[in-house]
Amino acid sequence: MEGENEQNRDPQESSEYNSSHRLFMQAMLSHRILEESRAEEIYDNVCVKTNVDKNDFSDFIAVINKEINDVDLALRRSVDQYNSVAIIALVNTKSDEVAKLATTYTPNELAYFKRILELIITADNEAYSISSIAAIREGPKLKSPISQRESQELLAKLVNDQWLKKRRDGYYVLHMRSIIELQDYLKETFEGDVHECLMCMEMVTIGERCSQERCSVRLHLHCAAGYFPEDDNGAAIKCPTCSTSWKRSNKFGGANTSRRSNGHSQTANESEDG
Repeated sequence: MEGENEQNRDPQESSEYNSSHRLFMQAMLSHRILEESRAEEIYDNVCVKTNVDKNDFSDFIAVINKEINDVDLALRRSVDQYNSVAIIALVNTKSDEVAKLATTYTPNELAYFKRILELIITADNEAYSISSIAAIREGPKLKSPISQRESQELLAKLVNDQWLKKRRDGYYVLHMRSIIELQDYLKETFEGDVHECLMCMEMVTIGERCSQERCSVRLHLHCAAGYFPEDDNGAAIKCPTCSTSWKRSNKFGGANTSRRSNGHSQTANESEDG
C-alpha cells in the first residue's frame, strides 16, 4: 500500500502550492514565529498527512512565499538574537507595519504601543529596554489616557501577541517578531537609534559594540561568536571597521549586568517564559 502511495504521488506536487503548504501555513498563522527545528517537524508531519513528497525545506518555503506574496505576507528566516536559535516567522510586508495592527488593537492601544517602542529604542546607552513601572506609567500620559491597570493589561497582551518580551527582571524588550516585522518602521522612525549588525545586516538590540565611541559597528552575540576566534592564543582582536582593539565584554542591550536609575536596564536578557 505504501508503495502504491509512492507511485501515485505527482513529482510536481512539491514544487507547486498544494495541501501540504496550506496545512503548514495554518500552523504558522497560529504560531506566527517558531524555532526552525520545530517548523521542520511540522513540515515533516504535514507531508505525511497530505501524502506529498518531502522537498528541500528552503524550496518548500519559497513556494509558500510566492503564493502569499500577493496578500502582503511572507515567511522570513532569521536567528533569535536572544538565544542564537534559528527561527522562522510569518510577517506582514505592508509598508506601514504598525498600522496593520489596527485589526487587533484600538487606535489608543496603538498609540501606547508606539510610545513604548519609542522608549525602548531610545533608551540611554543602547539599553533597548524599559522597566515595568516606567511602561505602566506611560498609559495615563497618553492624549486619551488609560489607567495604569489598563496599561498593565495591554502590556500583557503585547507580550502574549509576541510584540514584546518581559524579562525576569521586570523589563520589557522587543520580541523577535517586532524586530523582524517592524524593523523597516523602526529604522525609518528612529534612524539614529537603530543599529544593524555588521555581519548579517539585520537589526540588532543586544550584542557587542566597538569601544570607539564614533564607530557604529554593532554585532549580534552569535555573529560576534562566529566572527572572532574562540581561541586567539592571546592575539588582540580588532574592530572589523576601525581596527580599534575589540573588547568582548563591551556589550549592550541586556547583555550587560549594569543598571541605570532612569527606568532602563542592561541586565541579563532572560524572559519570564524562558
